[in-house]
This record gives sequence, C-alpha cells and structure tokens, in this order.
Amino acid sequence: GISPLTPDYINPGHPWPHLGPLADSCRAQGFELEARLPIYPGYTKRPGFLEDSLRTPLEAASRRLSLPGLVGSGHSRLAVNEMGAAS
Repeated sequence: GISPLTPDYINPGHPWPHLGPLADSCRAQGFELEARLPIYPGYTKRPGFLEDSLRTPLEAASRRLSLPGLVGSGHSRLAVNEMGAAS
C-alpha cells in the first residue's frame, strides 16, 4: 500500500511516490488506484487470524471505503487466491 499520511517504515530510504503522478501512470496502463483495507478479504474469516476486537473497526472501515459485505462475505472486487493475496 501507499500512504500519503505516514512514512514508509519498510523502505525508509525510498519515500512514497506522489499519488497524482502514480495515479496517472497507472491509468495509462489501464489501472486505477483505490483505497483498500490493510487485510486481504480471505483472512477476515480465517479462524484465529483476526482479533475479535478488530472486527468492528474493520467493518466500519469497509463501509467507509464502500466495500459493503467485505468482512462478512470474504469477497471483494478483486479475485483472491486461497492464500488471500489478490490475483
């Protein structure tokens, strides 16, 4: 993911790209940048993976991102393989 709000803690020597030019570059290749949850849909229902105290905030974030049913159904607009990674 890319965050305009936080530094890149994983690659601190490489700051996040500017969203405008990145969105333009993606669009030129036929893709659109979209906000997403910090968890793959396949993991939302995996027993023991998601702390119960996180379910309500995750559902609220899903509603804010206009992804209704994401947490409950385990589906999203992306194809998800069995490991939960988008494909």
